[in-house]
Amino acid sequence: MAETRVIWENDSYVGQSLTPDEVATLEDNVFNVIAKDSDDLTSLYRDNWGKIQGALQVAKDQLSATYGGFSASDGEIGVSMIRPGHLLRDANTTETADFQNWTRTFTADGDYWIGYDATHSTAINVDARIGAILILGVYFSQGNAVTVSNLYWQIGATTYLREDLSSQGFSGQRLARIRPKLLEKKGTALVQTWSAAAGTQDMAAIGLTFATGAFLRLEDPTSVQT
Repeated sequence: MAETRVIWENDSYVGQSLTPDEVATLEDNVFNVIAKDSDDLTSLYRDNWGKIQGALQVAKDQLSATYGGFSASDGEIGVSMIRPGHLLRDANTTETADFQNWTRTFTADGDYWIGYDATHSTAINVDARIGAILILGVYFSQGNAVTVSNLYWQIGATTYLREDLSSQGFSGQRLARIRPKLLEKKGTALVQTWSAAAGTQDMAAIGLTFATGAFLRLEDPTSVQT
């Protein structure tokens, strides 16, 4: 593998170059499977195709492995949509009910979305079996009115300016794009919310997780490797 630099806004990460076969496999996985039935996802991923390849380059370096796609062996890198347990948990090293769904009840004004402990106000550590998580948007399921209007991100030592979700509107469109966020293996993340009113939201992080095939095949992980 050949080392490369992945430029990400004001940061740069160490990555490993992708082979032509890996790029072709990734493109097939993303557009012909993951985003196949969604015009919104296809558009989102097309617009961020360079970021997607960059995230895989970082994952290859973090996990010292090659990309196997949906047929990845235990030690190869595979890909999936972000699942709740990749980001949400009740404790730093254990998964419980939070692995199963994205549902959260947020208080009015400030609260927390991604984090752990009783109030989810402590930054999580990304599982050591995950090379990179790329977050491109937030999706609110149909049903409850959207109450969360702003997100505040802290990834590692970097604190980002607030993301205004309300400016995008949600009349029929429940996917809000955000500035792409990259989480590395063993990195930390904490995301706060601001809501005009209290409410229960099924609020999913939209993007891709690049992790070992062994990790992605787990149906219900009960521990986090940090």
